[in-house]
Amino acid sequence: MSGDKKRVQLIQVLLAGSPVIAKSGSHSLISGEFQEILLVHQIRNKTRRHLLEMFHAARALDTTLKAFVQHPTHLPAMRVQRPSMGAYLVSLQNHMVSGLGRITATERHHFQQCIVNRRNLYLHEAGRAPCSATEVSQFLDEVTACIARVLSL
Repeated sequence: MSGDKKRVQLIQVLLAGSPVIAKSGSHSLISGEFQEILLVHQIRNKTRRHLLEMFHAARALDTTLKAFVQHPTHLPAMRVQRPSMGAYLVSLQNHMVSGLGRITATERHHFQQCIVNRRNLYLHEAGRAPCSATEVSQFLDEVTACIARVLSL
């Protein structure tokens, strides 16, 4: 729990320090999703707890990416046809927003594999769940890295 609390606090500091996210209408929703990660620790069923931790982190990341891509200074150069985490990552790699950095193809592929595909595995396959707290922790590390990278653009 202590590691998760520190990680959530770090993410919330990163989000609060980003003018794009902090001033968006989604900031409190994103922050609330990260708070839910801490609140589910009281659930005794480990499978349910691990799933909820991952889903709350994925929802927070999805909303963060959406808020970043849909920021008025980034549109229409980052307009996404079908909103999804994968599409947001592609947009962050290929956009034409002047003065804004891009994630590399390697970074996009890495986040796609470690976050989007992992989330989809548990979301779309009944009976599938993270095997351990270590797997959840690794997933949260990847979410943190993705947010930090995107906010550094």
